[in-house]
Amino acid sequence: MAPDWFVENYPPFAIDGELWTKRADFEEISSIVRRKNPDERWHKITHQIFEVPNQDGGLLDRLKVLRNYLKNQANTPIKIIKQYPIAHQNQVKKFLRDIVHKDGEGVVVRNPATAYQTGRLSSALKVKKYLDTECVIEKILPGKGKYVGKMGSLLCKTKGGAMVKIGSGFTDVQRKNPPAIGTSVTFKYYGLTKKGKFKYPVFLRIRTQRDLCINRYDWQNPIFAQLVISLNLVLAGLRLGLKNLQVSEKWVSDDYSYLYKGLSINILKLQALFLTKKINMDNTQQARQNSIDSQIRPWGGLNYIANNALRDIPREVFVPEAYKNLAFADIEIPLNKQAKMFSPKIEGRLLNALNIKSHETVLEIGTGSGYLTAVVAKLCKSITSVEIDEALSNGAKEKLNELNINNAQLTAGDASQGWQSNDFFDVVIVGSAVPEITGRYFHLLNVGGRIFVVEGKGNAMTAKLITRISEHEWETEALFETHLSTMQGLEAIKSFEF
Repeated sequence: MAPDWFVENYPPFAIDGELWTKRADFEEISSIVRRKNPDERWHKITHQIFEVPNQDGGLLDRLKVLRNYLKNQANTPIKIIKQYPIAHQNQVKKFLRDIVHKDGEGVVVRNPATAYQTGRLSSALKVKKYLDTECVIEKILPGKGKYVGKMGSLLCKTKGGAMVKIGSGFTDVQRKNPPAIGTSVTFKYYGLTKKGKFKYPVFLRIRTQRDLCINRYDWQNPIFAQLVISLNLVLAGLRLGLKNLQVSEKWVSDDYSYLYKGLSINILKLQALFLTKKINMDNTQQARQNSIDSQIRPWGGLNYIANNALRDIPREVFVPEAYKNLAFADIEIPLNKQAKMFSPKIEGRLLNALNIKSHETVLEIGTGSGYLTAVVAKLCKSITSVEIDEALSNGAKEKLNELNINNAQLTAGDASQGWQSNDFFDVVIVGSAVPEITGRYFHLLNVGGRIFVVEGKGNAMTAKLITRISEHEWETEALFETHLSTMQGLEAIKSFEF
């Protein structure tokens, strides 16, 4: 319920719009309006108006009625959404790109000359950029209402392990005869919530056998993925010869077998990478995209904007010279005796979970190579990164300067023993595992802020997302099982105090 002061200067005629604070803030608005007793957070809300029903004339004439009324109302949360004239389709595309870049969902195109109408409008069109991905059906849920006796929705699992319920996009025939459990389907969605859930998932199609066949860049096929992983293990085992060992693309369709220390890989009549003595790194941009398609997205890294940043920042620049040829491999690349880079799939998954926005500030504990620092800098307002190894910190600083990244502040220091700052942050990224989490460090987070951290010992480690939902409340979500090196300085310490 809205407080009295919020509505006291409302007009005596109907208006139509949405409550708004900032982009990608639906969960916060929902929390505010659902409270039985309104609190001070209502002062953050404005009522953004896009229609004035039951008034004469076209859209601009109807909005003018409200604009004239507001001239005499100094204190009101009512704001009229600005309307932009368009002359051709390219203007819409450019405007949509700008809105999506600012974390908006889409735009509405309307005919300004049309009189007010109710119901679905032929004179208004929603334009959105959607994403799509694949999942496997785990359960068929029964329908309700008009869908009684038919399929209501599908409960599916993505390759990254995320569960999604798809309830729209189906024909009546598909609801009567739904695809079988175990079938792969493609669905579209419109970004992710703060908790990493798919927004508005809609069924697109059943994946055919043709879709599932291996092609030049279909790295999601399990047989092909097994080959790539095995080759990575081979390369990791040849540490002493890495500087001279190189790989080039040679596509073959004959039977192929490669043996190394008892490791046997057999690929029958499938295109495969052939190991030779020369690496062809000419198409680095394609290698970056392959990393997104074959590692990051299948493992749950589905944030479109974050994946673009991962692709655009040159990962190979941050990789030590001895490991340049493994820049995009699914391994943790060593930086020194203790520090390692995150594997690409971990980077994608953590950015997906954190869902960093352009207005947010970030604290990173463990700069490492500086690659993730550079990627996050592209996503956020500013990032402060702390590294215990001064040589690593200086090296990362040089690379960020070469890339003209100027919203990152790199500092050498030991964050394992606590970190003092007069600033508050929206996001904290902990770059190494901690044995156990306590709460002392949390005071640096703004309300709504998130921490990514891997907690555990030995082989029992869990990546977690911790969200500050109020001044004294925290929410913890287990994301996935993994294994990282323990933070330097905490190897023999029982807990890590935030």
